[in-house]
Amino acid sequence: MAIYFGNPVQIESIPDVISLYGNREFESPTRSTLPMLSLLFHAPCMFNEIVRELGMPDNYDIFLEYKVRPPQGRGTASHTDVMLKSGEDVLAIEAKWTEPMYVTVAQWLNEVKNNDNREAVLGGWLGLLEQQCRCNLDLAGANNLIYQMVHRAASAAASGLNPRLSYFLFKMKSTNMESTEDGTKTDQMVERLTELWNFLGEPEGFPFSVVEIEIEPTEIYETKIRPLPRREADTRNTIIGTLQNNHTLFNFPAFSIRAVEQQ
Repeated sequence: MAIYFGNPVQIESIPDVISLYGNREFESPTRSTLPMLSLLFHAPCMFNEIVRELGMPDNYDIFLEYKVRPPQGRGTASHTDVMLKSGEDVLAIEAKWTEPMYVTVAQWLNEVKNNDNREAVLGGWLGLLEQQCRCNLDLAGANNLIYQMVHRAASAAASGLNPRLSYFLFKMKSTNMESTEDGTKTDQMVERLTELWNFLGEPEGFPFSVVEIEIEPTEIYETKIRPLPRREADTRNTIIGTLQNNHTLFNFPAFSIRAVEQQ
């Protein structure tokens, strides 16, 4: 197994990647990057079990912050949190914890006065999905889809002949799996992914899923990380130092997988 950051800086081990992230990535104690990296650092057996159940071969390379640039227009590259590759098998993983649902395609298009370029960018992403799903997609029909999901799916489609897309939702352990903490709820995520999958013609060869992962903060997280304020340099430095010292921030008691299926 090889480990890369972006495309294609190779690193020796996952802790070595911390210094390669942008400064803003560690300015919040509740950013989903923290449990995602903790899962990769300290619970590799569970991570392997999850991706095996999602259909990935056992031998794969890991790409963190995997970049795919839009094939049309001028726009920011899509940065998938984790991309796994094994030959033509790929799995795009997007991590969520306290982050809310992102904007729809229509909202994203309307953020600028002249959206001709953004329409070109969107057309490029849809073109990648058309090639994978062998269908014709209507630009206007994408308006209610979540824009991030569109370009994450397109990134997976561009990276292998057998793509998969999965959102990992981290939830604090409670009496049930659905925590009352802020962030996107599982049912909501499944619903929005289902809308995209239906838009693509329900492609059986391009499975979508939501993985809900229970997390238990360790004492180090509770005492050293959780009290930190957001958007401050000291917060970033403390989190980076803690990760680089290989401290365990979370335990992961359980997970469950919900596949996006025909309704």
